[in-house]
Amino acid sequence: EEHAVTFAGGLAAGGMIPVAAIYSTFMQRSVDQIIEDVAMQKRHVVLALDRAGAVPSDGETHQGIFDIALFRTVPNLVIMTVSSAADLGLCLEWAVYGTKMPVSIRWPKMSCPSEIPSFSKPVEEGKGLFIESEEFAPALSARLSEEMESKSLESSGDKVLFVCTGSMYSETLTAARSLLLKGTECAIFILRFIKPFDEQFFLQSALPFNSIVFIEDGMKAGSFSCYLEGLVHRTKENGCRTKVLAFPDSFFGCGTRDQLLDEAGLSSAKIAEAAFSLVQNA
Repeated sequence: EEHAVTFAGGLAAGGMIPVAAIYSTFMQRSVDQIIEDVAMQKRHVVLALDRAGAVPSDGETHQGIFDIALFRTVPNLVIMTVSSAADLGLCLEWAVYGTKMPVSIRWPKMSCPSEIPSFSKPVEEGKGLFIESEEFAPALSARLSEEMESKSLESSGDKVLFVCTGSMYSETLTAARSLLLKGTECAIFILRFIKPFDEQFFLQSALPFNSIVFIEDGMKAGSFSCYLEGLVHRTKENGCRTKVLAFPDSFFGCGTRDQLLDEAGLSSAKIAEAAFSLVQNA
């Protein structure tokens, strides 16, 4: 990994655009090379990080849960998280042709989720994907609107925004559908970019929501979600209840993806539980 990153930096210095495909799991081996041979030199290297987040079956040495906390502090390094096959294609294309800076793109070891129109939106630097329930759960969203209309009900005012890394979209989607079934309005904001990050776009998207659940498949200590939680509380004038869900201060062993996420408090059921708790404690 150390050699691969330095070699890629050398290729970039020679005018090429190298794509270094390395497991997130083992990127910590090349921290020094990323800082000094790529980011410090502003070399246009694309780091393609497979197995980001929970890695099933391979044990505690293979969990890809450290890359966000390790690399989001590195100057000049762009960090992207992708949600689907279409999204990965667009992000990789942008990383190669849309910027001259070093870029890290992370995705998990799992099956790709079903595509939705938002995943095909052109990449805009720093901007995430704001997805309303009409898109990710049209039938449930329509039913909720019809029930409120037929009973002449007004919204309870409880609106939940789920903010997640791309690789946690599937679990977040299931949790969001659970809320819609219980009559709570919600939407999803996917962190297509962790760095750079368009704070104004995010805060504008979050404005109508009074509860926000942050979901990140990386270590909570040093997480981007904790930074965003602080940003919300510093800037949101109408107040907001928040909860950060990420990997706790522990190592994680063998298990399926679902088992590992459940152990970390990141399963769809536990995401939904956290959201319900915020709403009930309003």
